[in-house]
Amino acid sequence: YATLCRVCDNPDGILVRVMEGRAKKVEGNPDYPLNLGKHSAKCEAGLQALYHPDRIRTPLIRDSRGGEVRSATWDEALDRIVSKFKTGQSQPKGMVLLTSPLKGHLGLVASRFAEAYGGRHLSLDTLEETVLRQSMKTVFGQSRIPHFDIENAKCVMSFGADFLGSWLSPVHYSRQYGELRQGEKRGKTGRGILIQVEPRFSLTAANADTWIAVRPGYEGALALSIASAIIREGLADGAAVGRFRQLISAETLAKYSEDGPEAVKTGVSAKRIKELAHEFVANSPSLALGGGSAGAHTNGLFNLTAVYALNILVDNIGKAGGIIFNPESPIPGVPDVRKSSTLAEWKQLAEDMRGGGVQLALVRGANPVYGLPGEIGFSEALEKVPFIVSVTSFHDETTAQADVIIPEHTYLEDWGDDIPDPGPGFQTVGIQQPVVMPFGSNGGTALVPTGTSRGFGDLLLNLAQDVGGSLRKDFKDWGSFDEVVREGARWLYEDKKGVL
Repeated sequence: YATLCRVCDNPDGILVRVMEGRAKKVEGNPDYPLNLGKHSAKCEAGLQALYHPDRIRTPLIRDSRGGEVRSATWDEALDRIVSKFKTGQSQPKGMVLLTSPLKGHLGLVASRFAEAYGGRHLSLDTLEETVLRQSMKTVFGQSRIPHFDIENAKCVMSFGADFLGSWLSPVHYSRQYGELRQGEKRGKTGRGILIQVEPRFSLTAANADTWIAVRPGYEGALALSIASAIIREGLADGAAVGRFRQLISAETLAKYSEDGPEAVKTGVSAKRIKELAHEFVANSPSLALGGGSAGAHTNGLFNLTAVYALNILVDNIGKAGGIIFNPESPIPGVPDVRKSSTLAEWKQLAEDMRGGGVQLALVRGANPVYGLPGEIGFSEALEKVPFIVSVTSFHDETTAQADVIIPEHTYLEDWGDDIPDPGPGFQTVGIQQPVVMPFGSNGGTALVPTGTSRGFGDLLLNLAQDVGGSLRKDFKDWGSFDEVVREGARWLYEDKKGVL
């Protein structure tokens, strides 16, 4: 069965072999444009979640805060949740929905649920890319992460982005890296080269032709020193230099000459900087990308802005082997960008919790007690919330404080869809379908919880109907989450978009 891998933040297309109702093996889907048949060890581990012996199998209820949980029937657990939501309708702003960053129709349903109830929706991404998106907006005028056309480049210069390890979409980039290295298949362009610039000897640095051990936090200074050398050596087209100086002024660039004091701070010699400048320009098409550690400093935005500005000098925007912008979501209204809440928003939420402004918290796919900095004191603040619901397959630090725990389907048992971010350079929608029946299922429908778990989308839709009011009005057209996914697929089909 074809579906999506939800173990990774940017899902890959997978094929799951099922025998006698049991999922046995996961492989990459050769027809999915993001990974084209490749997959990672994380994808293989998806079966571990499905069959894990510690998986939560029944609803759990904690009768007193700090007490032990006990097994409960679905009716008892859902009645308690519905009762609290109905009571909270008099103070809707006291409800918060805390999730991992959501895209596709699940993101649409979750955000609409919080909005219809009058509450807040915050998302936690422990590896968020806020600085990267802001640098994209600064350099290219858009917040979407573009498609880095690594496979068609001849020289890739990466600043801090461990794209073969864990950065953004490693399966997608690893497949492209393999194509970059296939010299015999590239005709006259030959085998592509990789230059990795970062203090740590990462997996990407280990595979690079050249590893430049720059001083931490000085990635942007080195990028501007390389840009200065390119311009001073006359290696760039005059029009490209003009566009570059609209972003980086001549006065700023003058501070970062390859033999100046700022360049010296990088730990890279002036001679080596000039060599990098010549190598980057001579091996066209060339591509500069940055992220990870380069964007994690207090000057992270400066670093990434300087790195991506190098692409302007080599005039690779919108061209093969360069920066190719990803289009918007092909389905109107369906989110296609992983948006995460800022640290300031989480700090404000903790303050509101301590002040009694939050009466109900619904948590799914996020572990803020563990994932947020200790200085926020989120665990102590969460204790002040009168009623906490956790939707999860496994116990964690946040679930340990929940009053009601709802066991959730794994992705191999549930419906969903995804719009890749970053995408492959063109509009793409991936459909996730259940490949096995949920454990304990006796053939009931999505509306009747007959198994030991249920999908988060179905839970929100059922709550909307049971709680009533504005929630029921906003979700009157959808009976189950698979109908939501099918409606999006039907819209694409009727609009005659793309191919299957």
